[in-house]
Amino acid sequence: MQRIAFTSCRTPPSYSQYLLAGLFTVAPRFTKALAETTLTLPVGGSTAVELPFAASPQPKVTWSFNGGKLPDAKRFKTDTIVGMTSLTMAKLVRQDAGKYAVTVENEHGRCELAITLVVLGKPPLQLRSSLAV
Repeated sequence: MQRIAFTSCRTPPSYSQYLLAGLFTVAPRFTKALAETTLTLPVGGSTAVELPFAASPQPKVTWSFNGGKLPDAKRFKTDTIVGMTSLTMAKLVRQDAGKYAVTVENEHGRCELAITLVVLGKPPLQLRSSLAV
């Protein structure tokens, strides 16, 4: 599985401790810009996109695909912990290609990011039946 990680510079421990304690309020923001917003993967491939963020209090994180739900709950998993959200995609098919968006939101603001997935590979073989009359 390919893993794409976007990490940030070290945050001073005291700042992190204040955030965890809820002493600061912070509008959500991604702490590291993505190197690429287009991913190209083969049919059957897998990847994990990890996005660090800063926000306090802990925000609501929502992932979407082409403006709706993620394609398949068995192959697409999201996870959010303090300061990080991720989307794991497995066993990609051509229909998984499209725009994936993440929204990070709390009462102080919101930030969004879009990633375009291109899935390369041969489409499944379709048999044509020809009826001779």
